Amino acid sequence: MDGLYVVTLVESPADALRARRMLASRLAFGGELGQAPVWIYATQPVMGGLPGEDTALVEVPPAIARYPFAAKVCAYAAAEERARQAGAGTLVWLNPECLVVKPPRLFELAGKVDAAFRPVHHRNIGSLSGRPLNPFWVRVYASAGLSDAPGVVESFADRQILRPYYNTHCFALNPALGLGAAWLQNFTALVNDRIFQSTACRQPLRRIFLHQAVLSALLTRRVSPARLRLLPSDYSYPLHFHAKLTAQGRSLRLDETTVAVYEDEAQLYRAEVEGPLKTWLDAELR
Repeated sequence: MDGLYVVTLVESPADALRARRMLASRLAFGGELGQAPVWIYATQPVMGGLPGEDTALVEVPPAIARYPFAAKVCAYAAAEERARQAGAGTLVWLNPECLVVKPPRLFELAGKVDAAFRPVHHRNIGSLSGRPLNPFWVRVYASAGLSDAPGVVESFADRQILRPYYNTHCFALNPALGLGAAWLQNFTALVNDRIFQSTACRQPLRRIFLHQAVLSALLTRRVSPARLRLLPSDYSYPLHFHAKLTAQGRSLRLDETTVAVYEDEAQLYRAEVEGPLKTWLDAELR
């Protein structure tokens, strides 16, 4: 995977432990991704668990520092600039709570596409296709230069047909597009828009997922459908929704996923697993 770099963010000791596990899984099961350079951004000095990795403190402007996921947006923007200077063709984001189970070859853009994303798991604040835009999405789209969004995606867990709205646990982007810089610029503007914050964005869920909405709008505006790869369900597979997906008959074994996502360590055993992955996982969690 020449020209591919991986970036993650650590904001707590728990994040550091999970990042170490994610990086170990990448080495054990990620194939060529295991050889890609990794950049770790942290909001505080990282204590232990990440020896030999390239770690830097992320600068989060005071004006947005207390806003949910501001550090993530800043970390990606910083990594993108570094990747551009390195001439990278692909920058892969992996949250610490990701587990790499198989070589994630669809992250490699190879000049064929400019982005690789999963649709969101649940609708949450997503905009239903065919319904009028609410004031939140009107403002988010306006920040990206859109009046509306063509195309649709289907949320994975609750099967809602939405205007384009993407998950950000793990994704890949061509850093030459400068979407990370635009993400930070638009996110900052909306966080500091007092009227927007006190009206259309006053609900907690809209504040939590503003970063995701802003990036989704930018992808819609600046990446054509032909250049955006929709990743299959084995990428960013949500173990925290596994029971619901099993009831719907759409479950995957853990060893059939490519990148799984969890919210607590107990969820790593919710999906059936055996063989080398189970042996590795048992050793990791003992």
